[in-house]
Amino acid sequence: MSGGVVFVGKIFISSFTTGIAYYVIEKSVAEHLYSVTGPLVVIAVISWFIAGMFMSVYDMGIATILQCFVADEEMFEEEERYAEGGLKAWVDSHE
Repeated sequence: MSGGVVFVGKIFISSFTTGIAYYVIEKSVAEHLYSVTGPLVVIAVISWFIAGMFMSVYDMGIATILQCFVADEEMFEEEERYAEGGLKAWVDSHE
């Protein structure tokens, strides 16, 4: 599931960044360029890789939380667990 969230996040960040870049290029330097396509492709590729770096941190956080949850369930009895009820209910409903 985290892979899907990471992919959607990368798409959103890249699209948003490229959209802002298009607006800035059109308002400031469009008359000096033959076409805005080249710079926008470069910006989209760079933003995709930067978004991947940031979203990998988010992916690591998701994996860490789930691993800690599993360790909590394995090490402690029901009344001694640290996991909150909302996380437990979500994991139980998606097994």
